[in-house]
Amino acid sequence: MGLPLTPEESDRLYVCEKTIREGLGTFVAVGAALMEIRDARLYRQQHRTFENYVQSVLALSRPRAYELIDSSQVMHDLSAIAGIATLPQNEGQARELRRWKTPEERAEKWKTVLNAADNKPVTAKFIRQILSPTSASPVGPEDTTRRAKACLTRLRSLVADSPSETKAVKLIAKLEEIVSDTAKNALPLNVQPPASPVKVDLWLPGFDS
Repeated sequence: MGLPLTPEESDRLYVCEKTIREGLGTFVAVGAALMEIRDARLYRQQHRTFENYVQSVLALSRPRAYELIDSSQVMHDLSAIAGIATLPQNEGQARELRRWKTPEERAEKWKTVLNAADNKPVTAKFIRQILSPTSASPVGPEDTTRRAKACLTRLRSLVADSPSETKAVKLIAKLEEIVSDTAKNALPLNVQPPASPVKVDLWLPGFDS
């Protein structure tokens, strides 16, 4: 089907596949074996692409194969940098450093994580929170107020203040409570009824009518 392997390449392919199937107890060895197969094109005799090879022979998806390769490379990079006494202990930790492409960047980010840990468990979630603080930061009062204003504006344009509109009235009361808790007197809450009743079916997170 493709270019034949040399005897040495056939031996290496056998060793790599054995490593991947057995796992050897570590993602580092599996990722390194996958990398060798890909980079040396040891799959070429029977398969046209690396992606086809890992799916049909190793039962790995393409994304999963590259996750293992990248995580293994992270470990290789950190191991080669002086001054790093503690390395990631599992694939989940190493995987969070994949987005940085140079050994120096990965080492800097890992040191940041270790400094922030202060004896806390270093989980993948903890690493994400430290290295991407904006994505993990809680919603502040100003943002909550802004969103509540938008909801109230839409409710005022849709909802009739009549006894039959029980859900609408409860929704407005819930919004008033949210705004009161986060930013007192931040916005006027006088709900004016529209000219004609309008039936609405709205849902707010955390609110059951």
